[in-house]
Amino acid sequence: MNINSTLFGEIISFLLFIFFCMKYIWPPIIDYINKREKKIYNAILSVEKAKNELSKTKIQIINEINETKKTCKLILDKAKKNKIDILEETKLEIIKEQKKIIKESNLKIKNEYEVTKEKLRKETVLLVIHCLEKVLNQSMDTNVNKKIVNKFISSLKKYDIYA
Repeated sequence: MNINSTLFGEIISFLLFIFFCMKYIWPPIIDYINKREKKIYNAILSVEKAKNELSKTKIQIINEINETKKTCKLILDKAKKNKIDILEETKLEIIKEQKKIIKESNLKIKNEYEVTKEKLRKETVLLVIHCLEKVLNQSMDTNVNKKIVNKFISSLKKYDIYA
């Protein structure tokens, strides 16, 4: 055997092998690589898109949180204002009620004063009558009796019993 013919045979078989590989083996491998490359590319695009959406969502959430904080602050301010208004209303109602109670108490005191004053007048009259009876029993001089009675009445006027 000759080296040239062997080498030529090996070259032909190698070329046939390369042709066979290029025709039947290489295309499915290239297709698989291309498909895999597309999947990786799509995955990278999806990740990029997800990152963008995540950053947009973060910004949106931050904005919503800020809006919620503003709303909460407004609600708290309104609640504080309502509390102050209610306290003021209650304070005014208490003052009205206090004035009403004081007025009623003053009326009761005045009425009791009048009743007591009337009782005192009656007792005074009874006392005067009693004194007069004693005076009349002791002396029959009318001038002296009048002086005593007038003196007693003037002393009562000094204490504002008949006013």
